[in-house]
Amino acid sequence: MEPKSTAERIYKKEIYDQQYVLIHPNNIALIGITEEHPIIKENLEINSISFEVNGINRLKNNVKGIKKKGGQFFQVNDTICELKCSNQKTYKIISPIKGKLIEINELIISNHNLIKQDNYDTGFISIVQKTMEISTKRRRKNKKNQKQTKN
Repeated sequence: MEPKSTAERIYKKEIYDQQYVLIHPNNIALIGITEEHPIIKENLEINSISFEVNGINRLKNNVKGIKKKGGQFFQVNDTICELKCSNQKTYKIISPIKGKLIEINELIISNHNLIKQDNYDTGFISIVQKTMEISTKRRRKNKKNQKQTKN
């Protein structure tokens, strides 16, 4: 059995309908496409990438500081970009997770086909800071502890 790579040991991999999310323990996530996506499966050429979606230019994302202030917020299924391919189809890449856009992979802007040639490494599409969900039970426990601390 081959040893796992560093990325396989550290990142939690989640698959969402032909897209992947690699989540680091600090909730920073890489988003890209899997081998099952038609672009890879059919070996399509990517002619262009548009980061201008719904009146928002993802390339103008301006993140500052440790808390990543100013990052564009994603809901699940928000469009990150659109890939126009040699088969005349446009494929939307969506955010499968909720979070803040940290950055778009600049390497894919000048070399679109990295997305299919090296999809899990230099061909990822974006980096997102995943929003941490706090369960209702945990919120109640925190409120209870705060009340006890005040008394």
